[in-house]
Amino acid sequence: MHVLKPYGTIGPMGELPILEDWETSEHAWYDEDASSSPDFFVVSDMCNQHDRWNRVEASAGLVGADLLQDVIAMLWAFPKWSVYFALGQGGLTILADRILYEGPLFARARSIEEVSERCTSTKRAY
Repeated sequence: MHVLKPYGTIGPMGELPILEDWETSEHAWYDEDASSSPDFFVVSDMCNQHDRWNRVEASAGLVGADLLQDVIAMLWAFPKWSVYFALGQGGLTILADRILYEGPLFARARSIEEVSERCTSTKRAY
């Protein structure tokens, strides 16, 4: 989840680079940037023989248009992957070609700009 670094701290497990095989990736795993109280809590990397799904828990106020666009750009390189942001009042499933939303925070949103505005508007609530 290197793509999240410019937007906040990531944790709790650090970063696992995607290399040619599991053993090489595991050996290169580092956690010096891992936070025990991260802005983006990467819960799990759910792997099966078809897809990869990443769940990230975060405050909705951290998720803006730039972050969404960076995640989409990253997913173009990994078309079978998706990222799910659990944001309290709603959730976003991001794939390379679409964003699916759920929850009252995103009711009737029609564009990435509206989704982003709904997220960033939660910053003002605190």
